[in-house]
Amino acid sequence: MRHEAGGAGSASWALAAERARPYTEQEAAAFFRLHHGLWRALPRHRDELAEMLALARPLMPPRMQPTRIDRPHPSLWSLPVTLQGAAYEASNSFRRAA
Repeated sequence: MRHEAGGAGSASWALAAERARPYTEQEAAAFFRLHHGLWRALPRHRDELAEMLALARPLMPPRMQPTRIDRPHPSLWSLPVTLQGAAYEASNSFRRAA
């Protein structure tokens, strides 16, 4: 279909806007059903299917987004480990590698 009034510029803008438009709940459910069916039917193409899913995820409705894992709070970070006895020296491994 040609858009006479706006020319190629408005057509490319419309295409870009549609690509960035969030999925509706129904569209997301249909995408996941189709993706799951293709995943089972086309095991050789799972890398490409995983890429497609990664591109679609940010456009999914919030409740269909993967659970985000927050960074640990500084008070929960582990303490540094101290070595007992003979300490490992990085310079020794560099000398051996050279």
